[in-house]
Amino acid sequence: MKKALAVLTVLGACGLYGSQVFAACPTGVSLPMYHFLDSYFACDNSKPVSAFAYQVTAPTTVHSGTENLTPAAFQGPGVVRINSDWGNPLMVGCPQGAGGNARLMLVVQASDGTGVIASISGNNLIGLYAVETAHPYNTDTGEITPLPCVANNGRPRLNSFTTNTVDIHVDPIQLYTDCLPGTLGTADPALGGLDSCLDGFTSPAVGIGGIYTRSEACGTKPDVRRASWVRSTATLDAGGNATVPYTKPDNTGKTCATDPTCLCAFIGTTTSIDGVEGGSINGFIQVAGSLAAPPTAENVRAATDSGKVKLSWSTSNEVGLAGFRLIAVSKNKGQFEIGSLVAAKGSSSSYTAEVRMGDLKGSRSIIIRSVLTDGTTVDAAPVNF
Repeated sequence: MKKALAVLTVLGACGLYGSQVFAACPTGVSLPMYHFLDSYFACDNSKPVSAFAYQVTAPTTVHSGTENLTPAAFQGPGVVRINSDWGNPLMVGCPQGAGGNARLMLVVQASDGTGVIASISGNNLIGLYAVETAHPYNTDTGEITPLPCVANNGRPRLNSFTTNTVDIHVDPIQLYTDCLPGTLGTADPALGGLDSCLDGFTSPAVGIGGIYTRSEACGTKPDVRRASWVRSTATLDAGGNATVPYTKPDNTGKTCATDPTCLCAFIGTTTSIDGVEGGSINGFIQVAGSLAAPPTAENVRAATDSGKVKLSWSTSNEVGLAGFRLIAVSKNKGQFEIGSLVAAKGSSSSYTAEVRMGDLKGSRSIIIRSVLTDGTTVDAAPVNF
């Protein structure tokens, strides 16, 4: 990992970056936004990653539009780097004005549904949007720690469903910013810090702005611009729960296991910062339509270790899949459910789960049960341990 103490060297690289040909912001300048010290978001990128940026105070008029913020040339396995410029033609608006570079929000959702929500200011010692300013920084060693994708990124968790409603739960959002202690943004400039927290963005009121729905091709990365989704009448209660009405897409005549034109319903949320709703869907789940060949758990494995049973399985498709339930099988007690629903990831994926031996009540066999969005279930063959 590059060290922030080498900022002067990187500034030279910034000059090279800015010399590329970009359509300019209205102010007539190139305005890079990227991981300029080669750090990254540590996220699952085995499938396409969703990334979006917008100005905190003008989320619907200044945003990244259809710009790809994570071009393939700058990524690696488990490595997601932002690399873009507000002068690029697909960007909408410009975050630079008379007061300098306005504060931005970056929203990333990884392949496994986890994500990063980070806020950065472009008003700093180098005058560009350096994503690392929101990263942890060790002033003794100059090392910058990658930011991890986390589960509390606004992505709904499915509790139960019917053919026209979905019961969801949304955890409180974890917001990373360049104003948090221990980040590159707040570190002493004499020790390599970039002094980017100049706007008092230290303790904003962060919450869920709204719940939204959208129909799009199953298994794809949806357009996460808020304007392309429909706001739901449902709202979260004090516990973070809501019952969301949705319309199941009509895929009549299609074999959705093989037809890429099949549509699925998506449910997502937005972020609210100090009462201003963001311009992006920050986390989403897929709720599929009808299905010809239902997805099942494959390659199911189970092993005992330290009083627990460790399970693993995979899927080759997840069209129409809401999630999985773990079912214990016992000669004396029959079948009974263990734990809560394991939410589907939306595309072919790998899964793991742990079960305490005590919860199995003497059972030595487990079924991974696929739960489909139409209310039906499909069982994989029991696995013994």
